[in-house]
Amino acid sequence: LFQLALNIRQADLKEYPANAHFRDELAKLLATGYVNDRERKVDYLRQAEDLLQELLEKSSESQELRARLASTRLDLGTLIAERGDHDEAEKLWLRAMIAYSQLASDFPDVPSYVSGKASVLANLAELSLNMDADRREEGVRYSDQAIQHRAQLAERYPNTHEFKFK
Repeated sequence: LFQLALNIRQADLKEYPANAHFRDELAKLLATGYVNDRERKVDYLRQAEDLLQELLEKSSESQELRARLASTRLDLGTLIAERGDHDEAEKLWLRAMIAYSQLASDFPDVPSYVSGKASVLANLAELSLNMDADRREEGVRYSDQAIQHRAQLAERYPNTHEFKFK
């Protein structure tokens, strides 16, 4: 079913290459990527990232597109880190962190942006702590920042299960 939907969206975009709606719908579908094959999932996320980046170049103020691009980079970095390409994962996570930081600044009442940033910081902390001893300080700094963001969310949203701090 996923492959059928993907084929339809790709055909729509091929027939109407300038249609932003079709690009957006294809990016959404690719980012969800209901596949078990990690390499295909990486490929789909890369395609989604490219499409979202193109859309943002035309509509840089779109909160939804900015958030989806940050999330796509977080997910893509995670998959790439799992296969051992730590340098590329780090670059993706740093770009996701910048995006989440900007989103959290522009939309302070949206907790998922702070949560996304905390997730990226936790990933960067783990990566830095596990890469080599020279990056230990950096890893601890990322970890402290992730903990601070999670604690702020727990304090600000005490009744939201997702943000309960342990």
